[in-house]
Formats: sequence, structure tokens, C-alpha cells
Amino acid sequence: MSEEDFQHAELRNIFNACKDLYNVNKPIDIVTVTSKLDPAYAPIIALSCEVAPTITNYDYYIEIVSNTAKRIR
Repeated sequence: MSEEDFQHAELRNIFNACKDLYNVNKPIDIVTVTSKLDPAYAPIIALSCEVAPTITNYDYYIEIVSNTAKRIR
């Protein structure tokens, strides 16, 4: 999965913030992700946290995002 898999710049920026946190072994949550971005991102991040599926099936969700991105390109 890469930033190119996201259509909207805001989502690409959130993805990159999460990836940066992951790469330095920091927790990825609403507080840490928001701290890496402009405060204007807070509502988008909060909504994402509310509607995000659990981590249990993360590999399947990554596959869905990747396949959707391929169809769009």
C-alpha cells in the first residue's frame, strides 16, 4: 500500500503521517497523527477513527484499498 492508493490529498497526508509514526515505532492514534499534521485535519482523523474497522482484518482491508486504487488508475 502506498500514498498513490488514495485519491484525496488529505488522505494521502494522513497515510504518510501514519507511516512516519510507524517507521519510528510511535503509536498511531488520533493524538499522534493529529500532532504530525495541521490542526485542520483533526475532524477527518476523528471521523476515520470512528468508522475504521478493527485491526483484526487489516490485511483484507489493505487489499480492498489497493484493488480499488488499481481500478481507478
